[in-house]
Amino acid sequence: MKENAGNKVCPSVKSELPKSIQTLHNIEYFLAKNSFITLKIFNQNMQEIVTLAEGEKSIGLNKIIFYATGLPAGFMCASLRRSVQYIT
Repeated sequence: MKENAGNKVCPSVKSELPKSIQTLHNIEYFLAKNSFITLKIFNQNMQEIVTLAEGEKSIGLNKIIFYATGLPAGFMCASLRRSVQYIT
């Protein structure tokens, strides 16, 4: 994992996004603890297409269905960021 301005970039996002012919994509990610996450989809120019999830998510395996209907075919990338908040 690499740090980015207080957020962690999580490499454990499993998706079917490279299959650009399909319009339905299952995205799965695993959280080691309850976390505030942001899951976004970007196109080949790294322009944000959509934010699929933002908020507190539960520990364990989480699943999201992404409907790409109406989007042009091409490479897409999923980005999952997990914020770590420390309360003292």
